Amino acid sequence: NSLLEMVLPLWWPSPTRRRFLRGVRFLHDTVDRQIRAQRQAARQGENILSRLLDTRDEDGQAMSDAQIRAEIMTLLLAGHETTANAMSWCWYLLALHVEVEREMREEVAAALDGRVPTMGDLSRLPFVGQVLAEAMRLYPPAWILHARVAQIHDRLSSGHTIPTGMQVFLSPYAMQRDPAVFADPDRFDPDRFAPSQQSQISAYGYFPFGGGARKCLGEPFAMLEGMLVLATLSQRVRLTLLPGQTIQPDPLLTLRPKTAVMMQVQRSENS
Repeated sequence: NSLLEMVLPLWWPSPTRRRFLRGVRFLHDTVDRQIRAQRQAARQGENILSRLLDTRDEDGQAMSDAQIRAEIMTLLLAGHETTANAMSWCWYLLALHVEVEREMREEVAAALDGRVPTMGDLSRLPFVGQVLAEAMRLYPPAWILHARVAQIHDRLSSGHTIPTGMQVFLSPYAMQRDPAVFADPDRFDPDRFAPSQQSQISAYGYFPFGGGARKCLGEPFAMLEGMLVLATLSQRVRLTLLPGQTIQPDPLLTLRPKTAVMMQVQRSENS
């Protein structure tokens, strides 16, 4: 049914489509209210919405409300669910590998000494970045990418042919678990992304954000956001996986856990 819904036109009056359109209207109304409130505010403040309202193109024209809404919707949908999924997989993997969690916690404690991390601290938290990168290798939120539609008949070096008009998809999930690309690919090992190992990773062997000219522009923001969340929470809480669970990935539009990941949350001793 989910595959059928993906190919049906938006106007098709199925229950799923009606729920989808109600959700879209709710999101549009919510963002539009925020835009109106920001326009009416006496003090604009320093936030993304105020910066978008102040933006002017080369002719001095401001963006319309519809354009600003599209920008905010992109941030909400493309930059919210994917990051949330990445965080879910990170904490799940850390709960399974307590020695890795301990190393990350020790790095955070030494670098921050209990204070809230800022963007300027990221260079002092390399292992946190490695944990995030390795989690996205095993469980990339964007697990499959629509690469292109072939304009001409092509033949790959492997001998496979791509006929004109064929849609080509690439799967970071499959490629990043290929033993020809990563040794022991199912093992969670953040040291794969240590500075001394970076040169051994092929350009398109690891691409959770895509690659080439159409690589996701949100990669720096996503890495910043993910590292700050990991560093902040690791100082405040311990997350322990409750026993008796079988966590499997659910490959929908993004890669999320198929069932809720049940964890026990305990306040850290030094928080």
